[in-house]
Amino acid sequence: MSFAVETVPPVTITPDTPKPPAGTVVEQTTGTVAITDPNSSSNPVTVRGQVIVALATERASVVLQDQASVTIGKDAAGNPLAIGGATINASGARGVKVSLEGANAAGATVPPERLPRFLSGFLLSNSNRSSLQSEVAAEGSSSIENRSYNTFTQLSNGDDDFIGTEFNDAIQLYKGKDVVVGGGGSDAILMDSSINKSKKKITLDREGSTDATDDVILAKGALKKGKAKIVISDYNFRNDTINLETKPKKVKGIGTDELKISTKNGKHIIIESDGTKFKRSGIEFI
Repeated sequence: MSFAVETVPPVTITPDTPKPPAGTVVEQTTGTVAITDPNSSSNPVTVRGQVIVALATERASVVLQDQASVTIGKDAAGNPLAIGGATINASGARGVKVSLEGANAAGATVPPERLPRFLSGFLLSNSNRSSLQSEVAAEGSSSIENRSYNTFTQLSNGDDDFIGTEFNDAIQLYKGKDVVVGGGGSDAILMDSSINKSKKKITLDREGSTDATDDVILAKGALKKGKAKIVISDYNFRNDTINLETKPKKVKGIGTDELKISTKNGKHIIIESDGTKFKRSGIEFI
């Protein structure tokens, strides 16, 4: 599965760029809009149609309901505008492209209550988690911590492309053919509902980025039934963790470059690396 991510170029924000206020519903088939109202954090802008949406303020929040694209906004001098704390909800869309490369996402973070439970401290406090602490310590592998995230994106049930920032991004995946490219931050990629018949290509740290601490989380809802294939590139078991909400006996292939996770109906979720072996210390059962 070797498909490339499609990108959306940044948008220079001018006085003429449409800037819908918080709570607005934008219905247009083409064009560009900029999210500049920080009040959209609690009252998102909803965009319908194949529009380019430029994030142009901290805590920008947008709901996508068609096949819109999202990118970052820049000022007249070409400087990226601050977008820390931004949220993108494309769960009701039909395939989106999100390009946050080069974003200024420092500063503000996403409020914990806006995050799914797996990203807001649940894993840290789950007393049933069977982390292999001795091996983790020996190998230097990480586990999910109660970290904060600078952006949160929910992708759609269609075919999506996502490129992250150099900060901490949280990304939630659903069904469809998705290409996800992380940046240099500590990212979390969550699948917690059905991904039956899905194909996912995930690059944890894109070329030139810092090799950060990343987590791929497959919760029970994603592992319950059906089949899917996930290919993970730039996996480093010392920094990155595969988190599985299942029993160890249902997972085969530890020590190889392919994990095969049994589902209830006798099918499998396949996770492949780009040749790097999945070591036991880089896998946590939650």
